[in-house]
Formats: sequence, structure tokens, C-alpha cells
Amino acid sequence: LVLPENLRLADDNLGGVAVSPDGARIVVTAEDERTRRLYLRELGSPEWRALPGSEGATAPFFSPDGRWVAFERDGLYKLSLDGGAPVRIAPSIFGSGTWSPSGQIYFTAAYNTGLSRLDAEGGTAQVLTRADPGRGELNHSYPELLPGEKVVLFTSHRATMAESRIEAVSLASGERHVVVEHAIEGR
Repeated sequence: LVLPENLRLADDNLGGVAVSPDGARIVVTAEDERTRRLYLRELGSPEWRALPGSEGATAPFFSPDGRWVAFERDGLYKLSLDGGAPVRIAPSIFGSGTWSPSGQIYFTAAYNTGLSRLDAEGGTAQVLTRADPGRGELNHSYPELLPGEKVVLFTSHRATMAESRIEAVSLASGERHVVVEHAIEGR
């Protein structure tokens, strides 16, 4: 993918590229000399379109139908790709999230927390996992919902990346298990 000459991908580690579930759209976090924002490209077109209201955004991820994009900017927001203003649905988010077909968003509320679950329409978030500093965990982040909506992959961040690992949590039981040692950001 080639960005216009006046843009560059934002230099962050919060997952600055998102592909819609049907593969027809891509959203990137990019910046020009003045502003970071989200840009949308329909894969059938070479044109990039700035998404109004996404100034300062990072860590985009799509709704299951590909009509909305959620992102972090002093809170968790969602923005309709059909137009309109961003809607704030949670007061904070660390890193990216994942949006389920049943309308739940899984995310990390703050750096030193575990995973939370929130209805995409807003409301009160429910704690799904808790980071355990006694076990060396700094946080649980970068969730990825697996097909079937029964398991979420996530990164159990430790003091070093070499100690971090990808785990899975059952949404029914809360039971966790290690999937890959010495790894982060599983998809």
C-alpha cells in the first residue's frame, strides 16, 4: 500500500493498521506535518480518505460488518464510515481491541489492567481478566476474538518481551492457558 507523499504511517506500537473483516477496506493511522488521524482506503480504489473526527487517533479496529471503526483517543471511540461524529463509548483504552459479532468490544482499560468487555453501544465495562503483578504480569492487552466467540487471545505482558506470552481465555469459564511463550500480539 502506498500512501500519498504528504503522509507517513504513525510511528507507534499500538496496531496502526486494520483490515475490515471482508478484506475490502483498510484503515491506517497516518500523519502529515501537523496531525495524526485515521485514513480509509477501499481496496478497489487507490484513493485514501481522511476520516473526519479521528484526529489524534491510534489503534483502529473494525466492527464485524466493517461499517464502523473503533479507536483510542483519550478514550474508546467508534466512528461510522457512513459519516457522523465519533461516539465515545469508554473513558479509557490501552492498545487495540476486538469487536464481536454479538456487539461486545474486548479491550484493555489501562496499562496495568487485564481485559474488559463492553457493549459496543456503551455502558459499564465488565472485567474479564486481571493482570497479576505477583506472577510478573504488567497487563493483558491486544485481544483478538477467535471465530465462534468462545475464546479471546491476548498478550500477557511481562517485564521483557522475552518473558511475555500469548494466552487464551475462555469466555464461558474464564479459564486461561498459554498458547505461545516468548511472543506478543497474537492474531
